[in-house]
Amino acid sequence: MLESASDCFLFPLGIVTYPGVEAAKRISGDIQALLFECIYATFNKRCASRGESFDRFLCPGTPILIYKNLRREDGWKHSEKPPAQCYRLFLDKVLQSIDYLLRARLVLLDLRFSNILWREKVTGGAEPDVEIQIIDFEDIVSVGLAIPALFVAVANEDGRYPLFPKSGIVTGQPMFNFWWYICLVRWFSYTGESGYDEFVRIHCTTLRDDFSAFIESAGEKAIIHDADLLVFLKQTFPMTM
Repeated sequence: MLESASDCFLFPLGIVTYPGVEAAKRISGDIQALLFECIYATFNKRCASRGESFDRFLCPGTPILIYKNLRREDGWKHSEKPPAQCYRLFLDKVLQSIDYLLRARLVLLDLRFSNILWREKVTGGAEPDVEIQIIDFEDIVSVGLAIPALFVAVANEDGRYPLFPKSGIVTGQPMFNFWWYICLVRWFSYTGESGYDEFVRIHCTTLRDDFSAFIESAGEKAIIHDADLLVFLKQTFPMTM
């Protein structure tokens, strides 16, 4: 399944460790410059914007995951909608990725549109095609395990995320995976100028409340994975795609 899931998820190519001073001396100047640009400069800027110390997060020996560089020059995008003729194909790929998550009994807590790189796929025929790669799946839990309380608190203040119960231990439910799909369907059906994040925050507040109530009332049905699950969701949250 892992090999098939790589069609949707950008898994790391490998791992390296951030070099210490002595190790850095043995690295060529070009590679040192690349390390500085990719690791230190970028990460340090992000830390500074948050008022945090770079050294707190990255020190000699820190493991660093290495991913394939999906460049805009190669057609990869993540901020604009795909062409209308690719909507259905894009959504089908997202559903495929959710199916992988369900079969692995995982709940992805941050499948926002900005975390899905996509590009039109060149085919020999007239039919369009699209590729997707999900690039940020660090916020993930196994079905039934507790979602960190801090994540729940932050997400509940952010309208882009599903609304989690505000008391008690919140555990990962498979249906949380479908929140992102439902929001994408609504956004693709929207003809205004708002980007995904703004659209979900402004236009999906009622949907968010309804989805939360649905999860709470579903009870044991929320941990069932079968062919009727998506049909049930579509009936509960009408989708126009």
